[in-house]
Amino acid sequence: MPYLLPSLLAIITSVGGLRDALHNNAPSRNDYSITGTVTAAIGDLNCILADGRDFCYVRAPTNGPRVQVGDIVWAKGRIAGESHGGRVPYSKRMAVIGHSASLPPVLDIPSDKLEDPEYECRTVRATGHVVDIADDDIDPRIKAIILRDGLRTFRATIGARMLAESGRSFVD
Repeated sequence: MPYLLPSLLAIITSVGGLRDALHNNAPSRNDYSITGTVTAAIGDLNCILADGRDFCYVRAPTNGPRVQVGDIVWAKGRIAGESHGGRVPYSKRMAVIGHSASLPPVLDIPSDKLEDPEYECRTVRATGHVVDIADDDIDPRIKAIILRDGLRTFRATIGARMLAESGRSFVD
């Protein structure tokens, strides 16, 4: 049986393919080359990319561009493991190649769908009472919003910078 070098393995070419590789525990050395529209900027460099119906978190290179919502971005990199056991797409190269005036719509969903994988990395709106806003256990650039709807409690996440820039107090 011939030995395939990592560079000869199939390269992931879509945001949906990248998301599927992360969720299906594909080999951690999967390379990707994708293009998508930034729907959320997290920290200075990281972002959520979308192409059509698919959304995925992508970590940018330290020397990459500071992306903004609406930027069309090309990213090339590899899925890699992290010390906490998670797997993340690390981009070795990233470039802004355009800008889109249209973004995916905000989805109104019932609060019990907040933890549904279908809505992961999507911009959603749900109704409930905010119980707490806390730092994420792993990434300080992420805030966890604990929401109660009747007797059920749900967790949603938002970029800390997005929360600060929104000017929202989450108190009605």
